[in-house]
Amino acid sequence: MKVTVNQINQKLGEIATAHKQINSYFWGDFLRAFKEKDLDYPLMCCYITPTVLFNKNVSTVPINVLICDKIYKDWSNLNDVESDTLDIANQIYQIVRQHPKWQELGTVTSCNVPTKFIDQGGDEVAGYVMQVNFKFRSDVCFDNLPLDNY
Repeated sequence: MKVTVNQINQKLGEIATAHKQINSYFWGDFLRAFKEKDLDYPLMCCYITPTVLFNKNVSTVPINVLICDKIYKDWSNLNDVESDTLDIANQIYQIVRQHPKWQELGTVTSCNVPTKFIDQGGDEVAGYVMQVNFKFRSDVCFDNLPLDNY
């Protein structure tokens, strides 16, 4: 089965919709999410980095998963936000790594240690970002390429 990045986006969106603690999902980097959409935090924001690896019939795609929530102006809820978002990040990782819906698409080859961040842009938010390297079948052969007379 050929798997596409659009399918990965769709499956991540399904996780965000089903998860009781995530209120918004965005496919793209956080700055674009903030500019393009009214966000209802906690937010799950996902995007791939430009470093995709092709190898025979598989592709390995680094998926960045960012989980964040608003912090109060006095930062009095920072510990709660950091605790909750780290827990959610771990849950997302476990779903992608083990859930049968994801096993049909491919496998997690690695995941980096989630990195804590605080962003004091338009919305003051804190959370974690992690990179999950996901390997999936790309099933490319010369017979199914969009070529004429080659």
